[in-house]
Order: sequence, then C-alpha cells, then structure tokens
Amino acid sequence: MSERISGSTDDLNEQNENLRDMFRLNTEEENIITKIEECWDGIGLSEDDLRSRFDMFRKAFHTSTLSVLSYGLQAQQEYHTALQNSIDNSKNELINLEHRLGVTSDRNDEKTGEMKLFELEKYYREERLQPLLTLKENRRKMLERLLDENHSYVTSLGVESFHIPDPTLRYRLDVLDRLAAVNDSHLTVSNDRKSIMAARRARITTIAKDLKLDISHVDFSDITGHNMALTESLEKEMVEKKQAAEELGQSLLDRIIYLSKRMEVQSDVSVQSPDIIHRLFDPDLVGKLRNEVLRMEREVAAQMENMIGKHRERIKQLWEVMHIPAEERDFPALFSVEFSEDTLRVHEEMRKQLEDFFDDHRQIFDLIEERKELTMNKVQLEERERDPVVMQNRGGILLKTQAEKKKVLKQLEKNVAELRAAIKKKEDSTKKSFLIGTMTLDEFLAKEKVVVAAEKVARMNSASAAKRKEGKGTPLSKRLKTENENLNRSNRGCDSVKRELTFGSSSGKIFSPKRKF
Repeated sequence: MSERISGSTDDLNEQNENLRDMFRLNTEEENIITKIEECWDGIGLSEDDLRSRFDMFRKAFHTSTLSVLSYGLQAQQEYHTALQNSIDNSKNELINLEHRLGVTSDRNDEKTGEMKLFELEKYYREERLQPLLTLKENRRKMLERLLDENHSYVTSLGVESFHIPDPTLRYRLDVLDRLAAVNDSHLTVSNDRKSIMAARRARITTIAKDLKLDISHVDFSDITGHNMALTESLEKEMVEKKQAAEELGQSLLDRIIYLSKRMEVQSDVSVQSPDIIHRLFDPDLVGKLRNEVLRMEREVAAQMENMIGKHRERIKQLWEVMHIPAEERDFPALFSVEFSEDTLRVHEEMRKQLEDFFDDHRQIFDLIEERKELTMNKVQLEERERDPVVMQNRGGILLKTQAEKKKVLKQLEKNVAELRAAIKKKEDSTKKSFLIGTMTLDEFLAKEKVVVAAEKVARMNSASAAKRKEGKGTPLSKRLKTENENLNRSNRGCDSVKRELTFGSSSGKIFSPKRKF
C-alpha cells in the first residue's frame, strides 16, 4: 500500500527535477502512512474497501498537491510579471525623467541582454533610475528654494513672478539657471534700492527735522517701485518746501536789513548771527522774522513822512547849489501826500541822481559858490567905500577897505581862471559843453556884471530918494540915520545879488526829461 502511495508521488515529480525532492516522503510522513495501514489491517477491511479508501487518499493528495502547485505557479508567474512590469516602468520612468531633467544617459546597456529578470529589474531600479530620482529631488529642492527667493523679491520689489512656460520641464537645468539669473538680477535691484532708500531716508529725516514735519507714516522698508517713486516724490516736495522756506526766511531777513539800514529802524534780530543765517528754513525762526518785519514796518510807517521830508529838503538844497531854475524843477513827487515806500524810493532816486551829478562836478560848483561869496564881499566893500563916515576917515578905515577890496578882486580873478580850467577839463573828458544853467561861463560872468551894476544903480536911486525924504535934524542925528540906512542898503544889495546870481542865471535842463546826467 505504501508503495502505491509512494509511487503516485514519483509520477508527480517527473515534471520538475527541482521540485521532486519536495514530494518525496520523509520519515515522519512514512510513519503516518504506516500507522494508517496498521489501522486498515486492524479494521480488517476488504480488498475493495481498501482500494476505495486508497483511491480516496490518492485523489485528496493529488487535489491538494495540484492546488499548491497551481498557487505556486500563479504566484511565480505574477512575480515574473511584476519584475517585467517593474523593468518596463523603470525604462519608461527613465525616459520621462531624462526628458524632464534634460539629461541623456551615457550608459551602455548591451550587458543587460545577459541578465535575468531579477538582476535586470535591480539594475534599472538601483543603477539607472535611482540616480535620476536623486537628481530630481535635488533639483526640486533647488527649485523650491529659488521660487521662495523669487516670491520674496516679488513681494519686496513689486515685480512679476518668474514664469515657467512648461511646468513639466521645471527641473531642467536651463530653467533653474534662468530663475537663478532672474533672482540675481532682483537681488542687485534690491540692494540698489535699499541703498537708495537708506540714503533717501536720511535726507528726508533731516529735512523733516529741519521743517518740524511728521513723517511717521512713511514706510522706508517698502522698496517696491511704487513706494520708491512715492518717496522720491516726497523728497523732491520736501526739498522744494525747504527751499521755499529758506527763500521766505531770506526775503524776511533781507527786509529786516533793508528796513534797518535804509529806514534807520532798530531791529531786535541779529542779522549776522550764524544761528539765523544757517536756519532760515526753521518755521519758528520764520515766524519770528515775520513778526519782526511787521513790527519794523509799523515803525517805518510812523517815520515815513519825516524820512521823505529830509530827502525833499536835500533835493531842494541841491537844486539851489546847482542853479536849477524853478521852471525846470519838474518833480511831482515833491508835493505828494502819499508817504509810502514807493514815494520814498522815488525821492531817493532823485536825490541820488542829483548827488551823483554834484559829486561828479563838485570842483566847478564849489568854485561857483566861492565866486558868489567873493562877489558879495566885493559889493559890501564897495558899499563901505561910499559910506560918508568911511569917506571922512581916509587915513584909516578907507585904506583898509580898499586893501580888502583889492584882495577880493584878485581872488575873483583867480576864481575865474580856476573855473575856466575846471570847466575845460570836464568838457575835454566828457566831450560835452558844460553850462551853468543854460549859460556858458562867459555868459554867466557877463550876466553877473549886469546884475551887480543894476543893483548898484538901484541902491543909488534908493539912497537919493531917501535923502529927499529925510527931514531936518541935527548933524549928529542925520549922520547916524545915514549910516544905518547905508548899512541896510548894503545888506539888501548883497542879498539881492546873491538871489539874482542863484536864480536869475540858473540853467537848465539838468533834470528835465530831455537831459540826463
């Protein structure tokens, strides 16, 4: 019986030499079969029953063996298929990764023809695929880092994010290089903007401190293009505001200096102080200067009439000295009742014009004034010569008077010579004729003689009329009366000559619109 059971296993083992040993009975199995046969002998089964039970065991054993072998076959076939699929997948993944990573393998796969599936799967998985997966992971991390950097620049600079046209190719080295180059460019821009913003912040902060402005709302950490433009505009605006403040402060300071010097008004501001000169933009200082200007202008307004009056007196004096006739003293502002700075300015201009001309011809005018004084002295001495008292004292007063007259005549001669020389020198230098009023020097001297002679005739006529009118009296009383009248006539004659020489022979056109100095 055992032989038949063992014999059945031999039939099963003919298919595969390696599996044969698996189905040979071992000692334990032999003992079990022996015990089964002993049971059967003990039971005393018939031959048919024994065969029936043997067939049952054989079928069961065969069925179980087939089931195990079928399961094993299926499992090995599936493993074979899995290995093949793994190899195929690895090959496809290799192709995909090489495309996505932009790499080409330099390996020679001719030796793979000698490999079994297990070795081949391991080769593609470990030697070919794994390095590319590692490279992909490294590039993924690099891409992630570069994209994070790019995002930070997008946020800080306000620029567009880096665009990858084909996301499947994002791990290629050329893409990563372009992204790195873009980030490097953004880094340069970022550093430049930070440097610009830091310098700009310092300048804006300084100006804000100078002008006492609040800039707490300004975000200097924002270096986007929009904020860079805003801070640039803010700086420009603040610079202009400071310049305007400085110009206003300077104009107020100039006004104070003007009022102090020209209007002779005392100021409480030290205009030469560096604290003022270098801080004209300071709002507090500007306010102080403005208040000082207002105070000084109020004081000037109160003194303006007096100041203009002084200029008017000086203008009239210059007209007299320079022999300007009344009809040519054309200066309407002289009679204006508006005492403003414009009126003051007009008077200052006229005064300066007169004084400039006078200073330029000072020698001539001084000689003319000297001649007037000498002429008056001459008239007085001639009057004294005709005085009866002097006539009676020929040995004393008369000789002295004649000596003085002779000296004056010599001075007059010298004066004329100097006057001619001075006028000629001026005419030679200016290439223009110099007139005393409207007269040349000779005309002026001729008129002077006429005036003096006319005055002498007038005084003689006046003296004759006085004699005819005077009544009787003692010789002493008549003598005293005559002396007083002669002295008065002498003084009136001198005044008349002086007046005539000053106004009658004056000129013109010195300050008329047709004549400029």
